[in-house]
Amino acid sequence: MRNILFILFSSMLFQQTARAEKADSLVIYMKNSGMKVGTKDSADFVRVIMPPDSSVDRDLYRVIEYYPNGKRRSVASSFTNTDRLILDGACIEYFPNGKRRSSSLYKKGVLTGEMFNYYPSGKLYSHLKIVDMPGYYYYGSGNYNPSYYSDSYKIQVIEMRDALGKLLVTNGKGHVIVYDDNFEIIEDEGDIVNDKKEGEWSGQIADTANFVITYHKDVLKKGITHTRSGKQYTFTKIEVEPVFSDGREALVTFLKKNTQYPESARKRNIQGYVGVEFTVEPNGTVSNPKVTGSLMKSADDEALRVVGISPLWIPGTIYGIPVPMEVKVEIGFYKNPR
Repeated sequence: MRNILFILFSSMLFQQTARAEKADSLVIYMKNSGMKVGTKDSADFVRVIMPPDSSVDRDLYRVIEYYPNGKRRSVASSFTNTDRLILDGACIEYFPNGKRRSSSLYKKGVLTGEMFNYYPSGKLYSHLKIVDMPGYYYYGSGNYNPSYYSDSYKIQVIEMRDALGKLLVTNGKGHVIVYDDNFEIIEDEGDIVNDKKEGEWSGQIADTANFVITYHKDVLKKGITHTRSGKQYTFTKIEVEPVFSDGREALVTFLKKNTQYPESARKRNIQGYVGVEFTVEPNGTVSNPKVTGSLMKSADDEALRVVGISPLWIPGTIYGIPVPMEVKVEIGFYKNPR
């Protein structure tokens, strides 16, 4: 009887704790892009952020993400309890089938140390060492491709294997294969020597294009993209940001010339900047302007008006293909223009 009472008491205590934990938790519905949405039905995954466990670390929130099928997507800890996480400590990610996708370590939002990645079957895909990660902040789990090289971080490939377990790369030398998130498409592949890309690399951009890039000691020498529609693009940088048609100075001149200081702001002596974000479309036009840093309504409206009359931009490109890209500008409102 004593044992039964103990079990009942323990069960009640667990349920009460679970209810309290649930009541204190924050539930956020997210898209894979990192955008927060309003309903569960429109979300790709659900993020549950629980209060810090004082017995472990009173500063770190506990974060668990779930797929729509109810299985875990990731388990981690964060300094923040918002849609923009700053992770710290161990982070484990999972495939929808429940198998582990990756295990990694973070220090104040920066990926550090060693990282292990796996195939959906559970077999090891890659073992990496993060050498340098300046300024890289992690704003949510998933879709981080550890085999992709960029200017923002450097990694060493300790080893990489194919789906059958065959060794492809060891100690920074061999043939790298980069897959999409579902390991269905080879997005990029080629040889590395001393952890630097060398020779001809090729890959696929979704189902729209194929590219071939020539590297020497990690430096992109030339690249050619062929689209399914028959177009060809050449490039010397994988990603190029949009540019105002006549350059940065011309943009500043355009904004100063066309921005009118609202009388309502003048009377109240309100001065400062309005931040505006907009999309530069592949044809160079500006669309979807929105205020990201408000000053006052009349100034905000004027900033949106000025952006709306902007001349054509030189669009941003990825693998040489013009694509929609976000741009942010600050528009000043002062009695004596600066």
